[in-house]
Amino acid sequence: LQSHTVHGLLMGDARDAATDGDVAQWPLVSCLLVTDARLHFALRAIYLFQRQTNPNRELVIVTKNEVTAEALTAVRAELQDPRVRLEPYLEMSAEELGETTLGHLRNYSLEMARGDYIAVWDDDDIHDPDRLLVQMRAIVRFQAAASTLARQMLWPSEQNAAGGDAQQQWTLGVSGFFVYENSLVCECSKMLRY
Repeated sequence: LQSHTVHGLLMGDARDAATDGDVAQWPLVSCLLVTDARLHFALRAIYLFQRQTNPNRELVIVTKNEVTAEALTAVRAELQDPRVRLEPYLEMSAEELGETTLGHLRNYSLEMARGDYIAVWDDDDIHDPDRLLVQMRAIVRFQAAASTLARQMLWPSEQNAAGGDAQQQWTLGVSGFFVYENSLVCECSKMLRY
């Protein structure tokens, strides 16, 4: 396929919309968010999840931090969004929790997922509102088991801007071609365990 044709297929040119079918009927995507004592990151990740344009999605939040779990429980109650689910991992003793690895928590989030597809949703990443829509469009149209983004937009955070107005300090950059594992959307049955 020519690159402009692939771009049109993935970005949803009007002439190609008929191949999408009913987007609301696409498989459920479970976005897995494992977070610890970084509530500000988790809140941003929830906000970015809610802005997604792909309608068939859920956010599975896993934390082993009791304070974070309590705060997220309150946030979830205020949101009243059934797509946002909190699955705290607190059933172990404090000593056992201290030894729990990120991989263990990610595996637990996989067990809690209800979707046919899994999306990595790290708390320190920023997601474009069309991220899931574009990736699921590629999966549906090409009957693929997985999708990753090949390029990402990069810019310094406000905290890293050196003096002056942070908005004026930002320089947007686009990464080189690379398979970004943190952008993975994969069929649940094919997702490797951590």
